[in-house]
Amino acid sequence: MARQRRIEIEKECRESIRQLEIYQNQFKEVFKQYFHGNVKFFNENFNNLKRALYAGDADLAIGVNNKIQEKLGQKPLFNNTQEFWELITSNKNIRM
Repeated sequence: MARQRRIEIEKECRESIRQLEIYQNQFKEVFKQYFHGNVKFFNENFNNLKRALYAGDADLAIGVNNKIQEKLGQKPLFNNTQEFWELITSNKNIRM
């Protein structure tokens, strides 16, 4: 009887291990897709930011920076140099 129970437990363990391996592989795939998408997004936008800064295009740099902020869950405070100037010359408290 103990031998039969051990065989059943071993079978259950093998099935549990198989299920865990399936879940682990699914998790790895989802993580890889998510991570790849984010790495691609940040690489592209940091390259765009560098180009905007080299070109001296502040509005483009602000736009790229805003994309990055939004991806990180933040709300940009301004969208261009005019709005930036209006914000810093106002009496508003700026919270970042």
